[in-house]
Parts: sequence; C-alpha cells; structure tokens
Amino acid sequence: MKLCLGALAIFALPVVSACVVTPLYGAPAIGTLAIDWSIASSQYPDACVQSAVDAIEVRVRGSRGGVFTRACEAFVIRVDLEAGDYNATAVLLDVAGNPRTTELNLRPFVIYGHDELSVPIDFPPDSFLDHSTVATTSMEAIAP
Repeated sequence: MKLCLGALAIFALPVVSACVVTPLYGAPAIGTLAIDWSIASSQYPDACVQSAVDAIEVRVRGSRGGVFTRACEAFVIRVDLEAGDYNATAVLLDVAGNPRTTELNLRPFVIYGHDELSVPIDFPPDSFLDHSTVATTSMEAIAP
C-alpha cells in the first residue's frame, strides 16, 4: 500500500491516493487500456503491407507499466494494468523490429480498475521515417 496525499477510508474501503489506488485486501484492481490505431486514417490490413509495418509497440510507464506489441493488422491492442497513473508512447515497427514512425505520445491517463480506457490514435504520413512507402489507401479509394 502506498499513500501519496491520500486518505484511509473506513470499513475496509480502498485506499485512495494521488499516486495509486490499492485495495486493502485482495488483488489490485485491474483496468484495461485499449489503443485503437490507424495508418493515414485507414484500418485496412493493406495499409500495413503498403507501409512496410509489421507491428505496433506500446511503452507504458507508471506504477505497473511495460512494453507491449501487437500485429499491425489487428488495429487494436488491449493492455491490462493495475489501477494507477500512467503515460505511454506508441510506434509502428517493421518486420525486423525497427521503428517505421516517430513515437506518438499519449496524454497521461489514469486506470481506476474495473474500467476500460479507449484511446484512438492515427499515424499520419508525416509520422513515417521514410515517406516513400506510406499507405495512402482509404475506404473511399477502395469502395466500389
């Protein structure tokens, strides 16, 4: 249990703190960070291939962070986190694990536990380190 400008509640309620929310008994409260991404406003799998992107890497910093990856074609990554304050970055990677884009910084966020925070992000063409292979396919261009 960590207290930072917090107060202990009566009757075995959780300890509420500016730093982290930790229950007095049992396992810590878990919530989910869901990052929904697109490439140049597209979520078509071909956008990954055309942009030479294999995966997304999300680095979460905070009370219980980590590094998480997911295949590009998924266009969503869900990360379970203990309740607390966090910040994160996201970058698209090629098949060798090298960055294809600059890092996008997510706004600082709070996971309260038993919640899901949905964060949409887009990797625009100017975020790519090599602009010559960025997908420009959109739904309108493919739709009949």
